[in-house]
Amino acid sequence: MDRAAIKLKIVALKMAAGNLRTEVDRRLRAVQNDGEPMEPIPSREGFQNLKEAKAEPTVRVECMLPWKRVLDLTFVVGTAMIWLPVFIMGAIWVRMVSGGPVLFRQTRIGVGEVPFTMLKLRTMHANAQTSSHEKHLRDLIASDAKMTKLDALGDSRLIFGGRLLRTLSIDEIPQFFNVLGGTMSVVGPRPCTMAELERYLPSQKERFSVHPGLTGHWQVFGKNQTTFSEMINMDINYARNITLRRELLIIVLTPFAILKDFVLTLEALFQAKRTATKSLETHNRFTTFREFHLMPPFRWSTLDFGRISTSVAWTTSLLSAFHCPQLFLIGSKSTSR
Repeated sequence: MDRAAIKLKIVALKMAAGNLRTEVDRRLRAVQNDGEPMEPIPSREGFQNLKEAKAEPTVRVECMLPWKRVLDLTFVVGTAMIWLPVFIMGAIWVRMVSGGPVLFRQTRIGVGEVPFTMLKLRTMHANAQTSSHEKHLRDLIASDAKMTKLDALGDSRLIFGGRLLRTLSIDEIPQFFNVLGGTMSVVGPRPCTMAELERYLPSQKERFSVHPGLTGHWQVFGKNQTTFSEMINMDINYARNITLRRELLIIVLTPFAILKDFVLTLEALFQAKRTATKSLETHNRFTTFREFHLMPPFRWSTLDFGRISTSVAWTTSLLSAFHCPQLFLIGSKSTSR
C-alpha cells in the first residue's frame, strides 16, 4: 500500500470520527432532563438567521397614527405664540444666572428602544455630575417607592431659580422642537434614560411601542404619587388604548397638573422653612440652658465683704439724700462743724 492510500484512509477515519461525534452530540441535546425535546442545533445558515433576528428590535413598534401626527404639528404650531416667548425668557434667565450653554442635551430612549437626543433648558450648573440622580433613580426602582424628584429633597446642583423652572415645566419647552422633528409626541410616556432602560423587565418594555411625549397619562394622573411599577403599568395602558378623546383630555388637564405640582412645591418649601425655624429655636433654647448649667459654681470665698459693705453704705446715702435731702444737709452741716 503506497503512502497516498494511507493518507486517504486516515482522512476518511477522521471524517467518520467527526460525523460520529456530531451525531452523538445531536442525540444528547435532543433530550432534556425530563425528556422534552430541545431546539435543533442550527446550521451555518441558521446561525446567520439567528444573528439577523437578534439585530431586530425586541419591541413591537406601533406606527404613529396619522391623526396623532397632525394633532402634534397643529398643537405645536398653534401654541407657538405662547411657548416661544416663555422659552426665550427662560433662556435669557439661564444665561444671566449661570455661565455655560442654555440648552441641556441628553440621550434618551425613544420608540422601539432607539436612542435620541432630548432637549431641555439647563437648570443645573454646567458640568454637574449626574451620579446622584442615577443613584436616586436606582433606589426608587429597587424599593418601588413613590417617584419623588431629587430636587424635592434639595439639590445643590440647581442654579438660582432652577427649581422654579422645573416646577412650572418651563425647562421642558425645548422638547417642542423634538416633537417637530418626529422623535417625540405631545402626549406619550416619559422618555427614560439609558441607565433606567437597563433595569426594565422584558414585560415592561411595551411602553416603548409608542413615541415618548411632553405630557402623558402618568404625568397628569400619577406624577410623584405612584411607584415605578405603577408608572410603567399606566404607560402600557396608554400605549394599548390611544384615542383622540384621551389625547385631548390629557392636553387640557396638563396645565392643571402643573399648577398642582407648583402649589405642592410651595407647600413643601414653607413646611421645610417652618421646620428649620423650629429646629433653630430649639437649638437656641438648648444652648441657653446648657450655658446656664455650665456656669462655674458659686463660692463664698470669692466675695470681698469690705467692698460690698462700702457699696451698700454709699447706696443707702444716695437714696436717703434723694428722698430726704434735709437729712443729708443736716448731716453735712454737722460734719462741717
